[in-house]
Amino acid sequence: MIRAIVLCLLACALAVSGTAPPSDSHASSVFPSTPAGRLAADFVSAFNSEDHAAMREFFTRHLSEAGAKQRPAEERANRWKQMKQDLRSLGMVRVKASGDDSIVLLARNGAGEWVELTFECEPGGAGMLAGIRIEQTQAPGAEEAGPRLTPAELLRAVDATVDSVARADQFSGVVLLARDGRPILGRACGLAEKRFRAPNRGDTRFNLGSINKIFTRVAIGQLVEQKKLSLSDPVGKYLNDFPPEIADRVTIAQLLDMSSGMGDFFGPEYDAMNKSNLRTLRDYFPLFAKKPLEFEPGTDHRYSNAGYVTLGAVIERVTGQDYADYMRDHVWKAAVMESTGFFESDAPEPNVAMGYTRRLPGHEDSAPPRVGPRRENIFSRPARGSSAGGGYSTAGDLLRFANALQAGRLLGAGWTRWMFTGEAPGGAESAAASAAASASGKGGFGFAGGAPGLNALLEIDSESGYTLIVLSNYDPPSAEELGRGIRRLLKRAAP
Repeated sequence: MIRAIVLCLLACALAVSGTAPPSDSHASSVFPSTPAGRLAADFVSAFNSEDHAAMREFFTRHLSEAGAKQRPAEERANRWKQMKQDLRSLGMVRVKASGDDSIVLLARNGAGEWVELTFECEPGGAGMLAGIRIEQTQAPGAEEAGPRLTPAELLRAVDATVDSVARADQFSGVVLLARDGRPILGRACGLAEKRFRAPNRGDTRFNLGSINKIFTRVAIGQLVEQKKLSLSDPVGKYLNDFPPEIADRVTIAQLLDMSSGMGDFFGPEYDAMNKSNLRTLRDYFPLFAKKPLEFEPGTDHRYSNAGYVTLGAVIERVTGQDYADYMRDHVWKAAVMESTGFFESDAPEPNVAMGYTRRLPGHEDSAPPRVGPRRENIFSRPARGSSAGGGYSTAGDLLRFANALQAGRLLGAGWTRWMFTGEAPGGAESAAASAAASASGKGGFGFAGGAPGLNALLEIDSESGYTLIVLSNYDPPSAEELGRGIRRLLKRAAP
């Protein structure tokens, strides 16, 4: 199944096991008795509760008026509910920094991985929450255990990390690391085509999986900027393929943030079908268009490839262009992405990596997956990708995309900020404020895509200036695991 990890402000959705959460009494005992400390203690208690109402109650009681205007309490609770599916639990370890209006916690999730949570309160607001940021971090003492790395030492360490996983045949693909928009390291490992021993190269085109969703988001932002659609529009305003419960109630915004109630199109029906019939967006519709919603729109979050296929169909309806043609003319061309496209699997294309999977046919999505020798993934992927995923690109093109997005060449200032924060411009927010926010050098985001025989990662950290791209023609988490190792090294990089 194609999965994406969306990391606003580098918030990592991490794969976890079912470790039990710590008791609330243990967590609360380590918090300072400050407004921010009490708020953080309440959050950890609510997060570790098995009752979703606890998280909703937390945001209802603690969210500041300004914070509620940016994103309502119910929406924040739903976002953290979705995050909990990955994190499972938060074990409080220690307070890294504390003040009356802010606190930084170091915590361990249910898989034993480390995260840092920053709580910001409204100044003088008696502990009312302004926002929460979460990002992956190192274990306590990890930075002290490893000295700061000079630029040359960093590149040597990244090189050694790539060599290690490639020699173990755990990774086949391309790694590109850039700083301030300029490449500082590029590596290609393994084979793009095992039959002919054709090696991967820096310009090899890889299947991106769900990273394509970011292009769909850009296109929607462009059309909203041009006032050709609105995020609050119902799907039925543009498409007549859905029953009233979807057409009249599901909005463009809910499709984007996966709170529509529409599910996935992967499953037994997809597994049994002839994938060579999937060539246009409309070809996917029989897999989901008439199925009932899985929950009331706007009340929950669930990963939804169906929602992003629907967004692609909306783009086609509004523009009168095929989705891939719109991407070419208005996104890829603007970013000078000359090697990116949607290729049909039975149409010869030069310099395209074949995907190789160890997951056995019929068990691609089992957990844990049943594995065997590597084989080509031609029977598990559609003939052509969609607005939910499956297009192809190179590491260089993805860097050009990241640079174009940050430079405002794809969207205006307000909608560029929306790409990084999820907060749409409007209301009292002025264009000047949007421009200042988008140019502040804070935060970033990441996307990942994965399916049998492919894994891709794009991370932009605007604060440090690093952009990391890892493209693999092996199963997940080949690219994501390598990305995590490189990210640990970047934490040690000298300023």
